[in-house]
Formats: sequence, C-alpha cells, structure tokens
Amino acid sequence: AEPPWALRLWCAKEAAAKAIGLGMRFDPRDLRVVSVSAGSGAVDMEPRGAWKNQAPAGSPARLRARTHVRDGLAIALCRSPPLDSRC
Repeated sequence: AEPPWALRLWCAKEAAAKAIGLGMRFDPRDLRVVSVSAGSGAVDMEPRGAWKNQAPAGSPARLRARTHVRDGLAIALCRSPPLDSRC
C-alpha cells in the first residue's frame, strides 16, 4: 500500500531542510507547504520563522521537493537552488 501523504510531506520537509543546509533543527510547521501535485509528487514549500531567518544568503524563497513512493517507502529529493521548475 502507498504511504499516506503525511509521510510524503514529512520526507519533503526533511529534504528541503537538508537542501538549505539547516537540517531539522527548527519547527517543521514553519516549512509551510503551499502546493502539492499528487500526479508528479512535487511539494512546494516556503520557509518561515527561524527557517527563513537562519537560511544562508541566496536561499530561495520557495523550495520544491519531489516525492516518490516505491515498494511502500516514501522518498524525497530537493535541490537548492533548483535546477529548474521540473526538479
């Protein structure tokens, strides 16, 4: 069975936190999910609070993670800065 979207969103937040070099040290609710594409698995997030204030200079205002499910496991990949909107 496919993992619930809550797990995919958590994986996306972890990937985004690592992509901007901060890890999961701040409140994950402040990595605000602004859109989800069920078809492609893309999750767009906006860092807020400490995530935004502590992010390195030049970090994007919006992060996109791609999630995927295989064999019942959820994974996510996020690049900062993204190569393009297809990431």
